Amino acid sequence: MIAGLVVGAVVVLGNACSKSESSPSSDSQVNNAGASKWASFKKLKDPIFSGQYPLVGDPSIIKDGAIYRMFYTCFDVMRVPQGPEVCSATSNDGINWNYAPIGPNELKGRILSTGPGIWDTAHETSFILKKDNLYHLYFVGYKDKGGIYNSLPSMIGFAYSADGLNFTRVDGPILAGTSRSYDSDVITSPSITKLAIGTYVMVYAGFCADNCDNLQITYLMGATSSDGLSWTKNAKPIISSTDIPWKNEGLGEAEIILGPDGFLYLFMTVLQGKNPHQIGVARSPSLGGPWQVNPEPIITAGSGDSFDAAEVVAPSVLIEGNKVRLWFHGKNAAGNKLQIGYAESAWPLYNE
Repeated sequence: MIAGLVVGAVVVLGNACSKSESSPSSDSQVNNAGASKWASFKKLKDPIFSGQYPLVGDPSIIKDGAIYRMFYTCFDVMRVPQGPEVCSATSNDGINWNYAPIGPNELKGRILSTGPGIWDTAHETSFILKKDNLYHLYFVGYKDKGGIYNSLPSMIGFAYSADGLNFTRVDGPILAGTSRSYDSDVITSPSITKLAIGTYVMVYAGFCADNCDNLQITYLMGATSSDGLSWTKNAKPIISSTDIPWKNEGLGEAEIILGPDGFLYLFMTVLQGKNPHQIGVARSPSLGGPWQVNPEPIITAGSGDSFDAAEVVAPSVLIEGNKVRLWFHGKNAAGNKLQIGYAESAWPLYNE
């Protein structure tokens, strides 16, 4: 979910996220575990990837043999109207990136494309999962009328590939909103992990714009699946913004990952309204909680003219040995550029 960037004539997911006076709680219980129990993250000062155009965000990264693959929201200058698309890059170390060898020179690394007469004329906030020797790409699609909030509804689509470059789209969305519910108008930013029992769990951001019965605007929702294609949605959010101990205006892009200790770790964007967004983390033995919440943000915005002075959002996380690696995108103070940043921490992330 690209927050508040205006590029050309398209507004891509502006900060329409806010909180009403009534904020329903999630199904889970929450324990705000002491900050001293959580390991700290160290963030690199400079971005690690800037792309061809100002819009480079929402990274989703996997380790694929000896290389890393990143799928990210890029900016398509060739379609009308110009807007978000999904591109890919590769790396030997997760820090230095090259465009994937696909797509035209005008948009290097472009994985998806669009055309008239289909439900998804714009794509963004993708998630990559390798399953059964195939690359499974989950993406957010909508008929673009000038950014996601002007183009309701948005839904999750699916494409697959044998080589990680050439993807075949499945017709129609695989997950859509529920009328008059938490995700009725916008579904965005999916993240998926596989449990030890073989079940897949998804976390995504939900938004209700109309006929919302005084609902809070943004939520983190959950869903489960046995095959990664047919999903059963949770009736309520998995965690609420009221469960986060520091002041916030909702929860956005998240990453769900199963840790080596058997706990689910939820890395989430904590929306701060006009103040810089931050990234927080919680852990739980199950999607339904109870959640142990780090009472302090783990990634905060930079200062001055830093690439992430306005916000840090959209975490993507890998746990490799004794290290937790986290990629995110930052927005500069002028609000006209998004770039990919990087931070890391020691594992275990939580100390009993």
